[in-house]
Amino acid sequence: MAANDQNDTARPASECASLAELRGQIDRIDAALIERLAERQSYLDVIARLKGDASKIRDPARIEEMIARLRASALQAGLDPLLAEQIWRAIAEASAQYQERVLGAPSPDAAKPS
Repeated sequence: MAANDQNDTARPASECASLAELRGQIDRIDAALIERLAERQSYLDVIARLKGDASKIRDPARIEEMIARLRASALQAGLDPLLAEQIWRAIAEASAQYQERVLGAPSPDAAKPS
């Protein structure tokens, strides 16, 4: 069996025999995450067009609701809630910037000096 074939099948981390095998499993998970993020992006396209105005893109109350829900889900799944929060805050900001690009609006970060 080729090394890549082993990485196509999910294995618990505790059953991986090498760093290479662990990294292969992470690569497999990353590929699945990319597919899910692409699916998520398709919804962002529609959401941006429904909002129609860059001033409506960021919704701090929605973000805080989402973070609270995701922290609880992370805890139930055995994921560190702080790690989950950090990841989803980054996703929320990247999603807002993407929606701004969809609408042709400049990102607030674009105006900040380096």
